[in-house]
Amino acid sequence: MKLFSRFIFFVILGIGRLSATLPDGSIAPDFTLTDINGQTHHLYDYIGAGKMVVLDFSATWCGNCWNYHNSGALENFYTTYGPAGTDQVRVLFIEIDLATSIDCLYDINCPSSQGNWVATSSYPIINLTSNSTSIAFGITGQPTIYSIGTGGYLLHDPMPSVATLENNLSTIITIPRVQARVLLEGPYNIATHQMNTTLAESGMLPLSQPFATEPFYYNEPIVAATLPPLATEWVLLELRDKNDSSHLIARSAGFLRSDGMLIDSGGALGLTIQNILPDEYYIAIRTLHHLPVISASPVSFPSSQVYDFTTSPSQVFGTDQLYALEPGVYGLFSGDYDGSGVINATDYNLWRQDNAAVNVYAPYDSDANGVINNLDYNIWYKNRSKIAIAILHLP
Repeated sequence: MKLFSRFIFFVILGIGRLSATLPDGSIAPDFTLTDINGQTHHLYDYIGAGKMVVLDFSATWCGNCWNYHNSGALENFYTTYGPAGTDQVRVLFIEIDLATSIDCLYDINCPSSQGNWVATSSYPIINLTSNSTSIAFGITGQPTIYSIGTGGYLLHDPMPSVATLENNLSTIITIPRVQARVLLEGPYNIATHQMNTTLAESGMLPLSQPFATEPFYYNEPIVAATLPPLATEWVLLELRDKNDSSHLIARSAGFLRSDGMLIDSGGALGLTIQNILPDEYYIAIRTLHHLPVISASPVSFPSSQVYDFTTSPSQVFGTDQLYALEPGVYGLFSGDYDGSGVINATDYNLWRQDNAAVNVYAPYDSDANGVINNLDYNIWYKNRSKIAIAILHLP
């Protein structure tokens, strides 16, 4: 009867999913499963915490599974990199045969079992009671072993050695990045089609992110050892809920390069966001002196694609939110010196109280050249009464 149950089990798998294992680079389906000790395991809790997760889909009666299990590869890897080691990894053994009892895992009154699987496993063991997880992961044979890393991206290895697993750990555990391109009206030079880098060249652009004070209150200690090449200005990136764009999920600070690309404090493209589940998010951009904007629609994360705010007014949510720098090129409106999302008399007053300063880094330096003068007033005057969409307003 048990053999017949196994036959039915794998027939069901074949009907539920015609493909075999998931291809490398696939996004792992999420699950919440309970192990034989009553501990619950939510896959994307581990992924969101920056862990690599290794899943061993096996069966107690499978000879190849037993041989691999006894090779000690997963046990040794888990000992070194699991919670008792560097705490970078989680390993889960998943018994896929629905007809397998708990006794078979312990090799108690179970002639088909290859041995006591529990005695040689310090990592959790899960005995499936539903084939939904096996179907979702395309399991049609055993053992099937996946390494899952940043963003849920997975790699498949039939029976990986410790060296292979270590290589997976070094290649698929990377903190995902948001890539975007944004241009600013103030420092944009139509002759070069780039933004100026005067602040960096003059040593006035700070090494530490400037958004810790009001109205931003972003306190992460992001500091550049040296200014990245072609850095124009600091920028504050926000990810917002795809179903409620007023709900702020996460933030990160970095630089805008002269061509508008977001770069981190080390000069690498994109800004890192930690502990964020793969999903779609609105992307919002803030600076010290330009009106904030938000993407017109949610954007997939993680993604290798660059979200380009510069190509069309339709790239942002709301009307009249981008300034035409030149034909076909758009940037953020300058003049929002208090970061409120509204260009008004308050911004003028900030400029007026210090309108002849030189060699300074200030939010009322709208053209980002370290000199406060009538040119900053002129930009404010042209853009007075411009308003960002309401969800981006700050008190």
